[in-house]
Amino acid sequence: MSDSLGEDEDKRAFRIFGRSVAEVPCLRRSLLTGIGSGFGVGFLYFIATSRIKRATDLAVLSFAASTLGMWCYCRYDWSMQKFRYRQMQQAMKYNAMYEGTEKDPRVQQAARAENEKHTSTDDS
Repeated sequence: MSDSLGEDEDKRAFRIFGRSVAEVPCLRRSLLTGIGSGFGVGFLYFIATSRIKRATDLAVLSFAASTLGMWCYCRYDWSMQKFRYRQMQQAMKYNAMYEGTEKDPRVQQAARAENEKHTSTDDS
């Protein structure tokens, strides 16, 4: 029964170029920011000047500018998080692979410290 619900949601999803809009990262956040700023700027300008056409023009302009700005910022932040996540996955993989072997940095550091201790006691 849950499969039929999932299929119904997939059929109702708005798609652009075969991809569901709900799957696009940062789209919802940037559109909500743009709508809010467009409405706010247009409303405030209208209240201040009572010029409908100019208020509408400014609302559309601020919507477009803030949506584009938020989209760029959010996508940059999203790609940086994804990059750091991949780096962390790789570091965890190498840590699990080299843990306890001679290639483990902690084992190498302990071996160097042991060698330095022995060379300093031999010099005295």
